[in-house]
This record gives sequence, C-alpha cells and structure tokens, in this order.
Amino acid sequence: MKTPRLDRAYEAARAASPSSDAAGFTLLELLIAITLTAMLVLVLSMVLRTGFQSWSRSKERNRFLVARTAVEGLLARQLRASFMLFAPKRGGKTGPFGGPTIMKSVLPHGIDAFAGTQHSLVFFTTHVPMGSATGGLFKVAYILDPDDQSLLYAQKIVTAKEDYEADPPQVGDKGNTFEWITDDGWLVNMVNGIGHAAFSYKDQDAEKDEQDPASWDKEFKEARTIPEAVGLGWSRSRDMSSKDEIQWYVIFTNPFPVASLGGLE
Repeated sequence: MKTPRLDRAYEAARAASPSSDAAGFTLLELLIAITLTAMLVLVLSMVLRTGFQSWSRSKERNRFLVARTAVEGLLARQLRASFMLFAPKRGGKTGPFGGPTIMKSVLPHGIDAFAGTQHSLVFFTTHVPMGSATGGLFKVAYILDPDDQSLLYAQKIVTAKEDYEADPPQVGDKGNTFEWITDDGWLVNMVNGIGHAAFSYKDQDAEKDEQDPASWDKEFKEARTIPEAVGLGWSRSRDMSSKDEIQWYVIFTNPFPVASLGGLE
C-alpha cells in the first residue's frame, strides 16, 4: 500500500518528465531533414563548381590574350623596322628609303632577307626586345609548335658572316639552357598558352584580298625584300582549316601606308 507521501512524489516525477509522444523527432521528420540538407549541399556545390569553372576559363582566356597581344605587337614593330632595310619593290621601282640597295652590300650571297612558312618565319631587323644599347642588326625567328601550343622566339646579333648563316633554334632542340645560349649566340624565349597559330604572307604584286589573310600564300622566301603584309591567325581549336575557328591579325610592313613606294623620289 502506497503512502500519501510516495504518491505525491510519483505524481510529481510523472509531471516533470516529457511524455513519450513529445520525446525527439519521428523517423519521417528525420528523413525529411536529411533530404533537405543533401539538396542544399548539392545546390551549393553546383554553384561553387560553376563559379570556379568560369573563373578558370576567364583566367585562361586572359593569359591567351596577353600572350597574343605581346607577340603581335613585337612582330609588328620588328617587321616595320625590317621594312626600312628591305623596302619592297612596286612597279619595278625601289622604295623611298633606297629599297633593297640598303642591305644589298651587307647580306652575303645566298642569304634570304625573309623566309617564312606556315609555322615559322626568319628575317633581319633592327628592333629587338632584348637588344644592346648600341643597337645593330639582328636575325630573329618565330617558331610555332602546334602540338605544344607554344611559340619559340629567338634573336641573334649579327656581327660576322657566320651570324647571317646561323640556323635558328628549333622547338625542343637542346633546351633553353645558359650554355646553349652562350655557345650559339641566340637569346631565346618560350611563350606558352598561345593556342594554335599559323602565318600567311601577301606579296607586294600579288592580287590577294587584303581582308582575307587565310587566302594568302603559306610560304614566302625572298633574298632582297620582305612581304607587303603578314597574317597571323590564332585559334583555340586544333582545326586551323575552319575559317570560323581562326581570328586573323594583319601586319602591314610599310610603316607609312599613305605614301606610295614607287611614287617618292
């Protein structure tokens, strides 16, 4: 038989403890909470992944544009400096700066003033980014590597006949080491991340559409002159045959396009 004191203590304990119906979450509530949390994590991860991919594409595109702009600017300045030495002929006359006669007595026999293919060009100029304070004549080369999507730039100061005849370094040849540069006399620089590129050439007398560098010659080799224009095509795709995939940059070698080469005495 329970005493009144024990009954009162039992009733107080039952009143203080939660009922069995209100204790914790039900299984259904727990499953709903887990599902909502998983969906929220999935959405957040997709947003972060999209943002990271956009940032990566933007970074890669900016690096491509910086490299492309630097190459285009340097090549344009060097070709226009070369024009001053090897002004192309027009109508049988030389240019206003004496044309080929400026370098006629300097270039050894058999040495081309300009030699260009679809993936390389070699010529002489007086403008270089890594030159001496006193200037001079330099032999420069641009060698494209379609597989590695890189450009090898090389320059060599010309002080003797052997320098005229020196073969430019090739992509992957010997490596860019201090000993190689010192022994061969070439200063080299590798530009990576340029995508796929190609050169084209317009001769002075060739009747080619100036607005369509894709139709220009794929090779140009002359002993005493340089092309009227050089096209530099860029593509992020390997398909260089598709015009839609290529962005062309045209460099006219004449720094004074208004003046007629054959009209100035």
